[in-house]
Amino acid sequence: MDAAIAGANRLGLNLAANFLAFLLNAGMGFFLAPFIVARLGVAAYGLAQLALMMTNFAAIFTIGLTTMAARFISIEINKSNLKKANIYFNSALGANAAMAGFLLILSIPVIIFISNFFHIPADLLADTRWAFAFAFVNILIALLGNVFSVATFAQNKIYLSSLRNMEGNILRVVCLIALFVAFGARISFITLSATAFTIYIIFTDIYYTKKLLPKIKLQRAAFSLKAVKTLLKSGVWNSLEQLNSVIQSSLDLWLAGVLFGAAIMGNFAIAKTIPIFFIMMISSITAVFAPQFTMLFAQKKQAELLAAVRLAMKIMAIITALPAAFLLVFGDIFFALWQPGIDSALLSRLNALILVPILISCATQPLFKIFTVTNKLKIPAIVFFITGAANIALMLILHRFTPMGIFSIPAAAIIIRGLRTFTFNPIYAAHALEIPRFSLHPTIFKGLACVIIMLFTSYGFRLIFAVESWFMLIIAAIASGVLALLICVFLMFNRAEMQEIWGFVRSGQK
Repeated sequence: MDAAIAGANRLGLNLAANFLAFLLNAGMGFFLAPFIVARLGVAAYGLAQLALMMTNFAAIFTIGLTTMAARFISIEINKSNLKKANIYFNSALGANAAMAGFLLILSIPVIIFISNFFHIPADLLADTRWAFAFAFVNILIALLGNVFSVATFAQNKIYLSSLRNMEGNILRVVCLIALFVAFGARISFITLSATAFTIYIIFTDIYYTKKLLPKIKLQRAAFSLKAVKTLLKSGVWNSLEQLNSVIQSSLDLWLAGVLFGAAIMGNFAIAKTIPIFFIMMISSITAVFAPQFTMLFAQKKQAELLAAVRLAMKIMAIITALPAAFLLVFGDIFFALWQPGIDSALLSRLNALILVPILISCATQPLFKIFTVTNKLKIPAIVFFITGAANIALMLILHRFTPMGIFSIPAAAIIIRGLRTFTFNPIYAAHALEIPRFSLHPTIFKGLACVIIMLFTSYGFRLIFAVESWFMLIIAAIASGVLALLICVFLMFNRAEMQEIWGFVRSGQK
């Protein structure tokens, strides 16, 4: 009983810390985006975001390995098998170092011939090359150090990583503003400041590895090709899944530049800013549940694992649905206030279409962690890759045969992601959890009900009150959000879950 209470308190602390870290990061991005756009221009801002996003493609082959390393190391630690945990740790580190060297060789021609891949104005070419160079340095540094992030995961102390992320993001913003003030606005300063953030995070991860996992040591003799093979066997499917995620989050921006030019790509990048915050929030919060899922799976507590998954789905649905649905109703007002001088109607429509797939799948996001925890990654990876390819094909078809223009890009995502959300994702997760195939659908539909409730409350507030300022927009968000939250809480949670959530709140007050 005490262990269960301690676990609940730890989950509440991790969740609160991650959400606070997200709010700080989103808040800084909210104020920083117009600051950068005003000094660089729309086209240059789009190129900066492209530099940051395109390096995600370089990371997909290593994210899978590192994610699976965290899974295997955590399970071995929970089994008190420190020798095997050390083997997985050192093997992952060695494999990442080898891949960093390989990516370094590949990055050089990409930087040199960058103008052959993207439409870049001549006056921005040199700065864009530097931006991509710093972006690749960023990912290479991350590759050499990201295996150390396993410490807070294995000990279920994600809140420590969240605090360091907050500090790192403050450092990133301070560096960026200082560079802009001292040397003028440049695209490359955005990726350079991101590199400073990564260096800080790596050093703190190394510190926590020494503190939380003192028996995990750097040992050349602990490197095992067999362990690397085991990690790669599962990691390759995780990487394929990550490829699909990168396609959804990054390739649309590249296609916007290729099909419609740098100016339209810049508008698309601005419209994507808020949805990217939501994606970051979802990734941050779902990461909180992964250590608990892993521990329960390692301890073979099937009933507790299923309860934890359902609770995670409900929490994720409410956290995502309320703010995203509010933006669907008030998007035009928000962009008019946030980015004055830019077509707020265009930004609002693009933002709405990009947000819809996020809203549709809001309750299913924790299920992706189940595929990793249960090591059932092959089928999801293949399905995600096929649907990702179908998404690109549908984008091109809509662009070629309809007058939708730039709207063809997010419209394709709505169709493909919607189909996958209601079919494969919950059914295969149920298979991995060894429960009836449609057991998770009721929770998904409750999540969609929360979206509808928030849409109605937000629209009702807009009909009654004139919202023309930041003050009134914030009041509208709070009023409609609180009303919708009260309704959604009683809709989503049973008595046992309410008691567990109340335990989170009480633990945070102590």
